[in-house]
Amino acid sequence: MSYAFDKLKYTNDKLKLEQSESIIERLRTEKENASEAGDFLRAADITDKISILEKEQDELKSSVQLWDSIDQDVLLELDSQNYVRAILLSEKHAYEQNKIRRFQEYAVEQYAFDFRNAQGLRVLMQDYILSKEEVAKIINESLPEYTCYRGLQYDINTGNHITLQDWIDNFLKSRL
Repeated sequence: MSYAFDKLKYTNDKLKLEQSESIIERLRTEKENASEAGDFLRAADITDKISILEKEQDELKSSVQLWDSIDQDVLLELDSQNYVRAILLSEKHAYEQNKIRRFQEYAVEQYAFDFRNAQGLRVLMQDYILSKEEVAKIINESLPEYTCYRGLQYDINTGNHITLQDWIDNFLKSRL
């Protein structure tokens, strides 16, 4: 997934988290009222709803915490689409490997989709210790998001104007 998609998901998750907290509080009040009124069936039903919302809330918290813990200098580079620089800074800040790996995926997507830079992509694969299969997985998972890149572009390796899909196919077929 692209950085823009991840950032949008973060914003959405943060909003959902805030909303879920107020909903849970309201449901707790309703449960208390139902218990006081002797409507134990309704109170049990509300307890189940609260339990489901709390599980969802835990998932949202971990997603939001992942992004809230990113330093401003790294966020600035990510927002500027300087993914390689963001990776260097995140390594300097000793981020967890899963965060760094996600940033590496952004860089791979950028070199494949935005730049169509096979040589640069090979260097990233070496630097980030990514196999051809891992790169293919990253590219294929993210390709549907890049619908704006469906036109033809000149490719220096083939000497022809080719589609993004053709460029990806050629890259993945090449010797890495």
